[in-house]
Amino acid sequence: ARKHPIRLYQKLVLPALALLVSLALWYAWLFIVPTFVVAFAGGALLLAVAGWVTWLVIDWGNDYFIVTNHRVIWLEKVILLYDSRQEAPLANILAVDVDTSQLGRILDYGNVVMRTYVGKVSFDSVSHPEQAARMIEDFWERTKIHAAGEAKEAMKDAIRKRLGLPIPERPKA
Repeated sequence: ARKHPIRLYQKLVLPALALLVSLALWYAWLFIVPTFVVAFAGGALLLAVAGWVTWLVIDWGNDYFIVTNHRVIWLEKVILLYDSRQEAPLANILAVDVDTSQLGRILDYGNVVMRTYVGKVSFDSVSHPEQAARMIEDFWERTKIHAAGEAKEAMKDAIRKRLGLPIPERPKA
């Protein structure tokens, strides 16, 4: 998943204001002060705003929240600056919490925080946070059940080996 689109809209407020300034400069050039400097300033500001908006949209689209049957991963890529990856195996998760604001509850977005032994992995501004938390908890429970089954089978195999009984071959999953 990606961050909720409302986060993109919040980041686009300043470029929208800068676009209004650019349009005001163009209006001033057309009707009030028809000089080259005003037209150039309006055009340069318009190009800068277009580049800024493009960068913000690409930056918003480069953040990913990934849940597999083995781990949770948060990938953040900022163009030309850095790549960040934070992950935790499902077996290391201690708790899954959902944190939302009033606006987040209205628009159905929030933060899903997974506490682990060494820290926490946070999915910030994810859509449908309750559903995401339930999905993570479901995978987490499956992992615990599978690990308990493997531990039980390993214990049986150790006892069979100690008693000199043959250890049955198990098909690979």
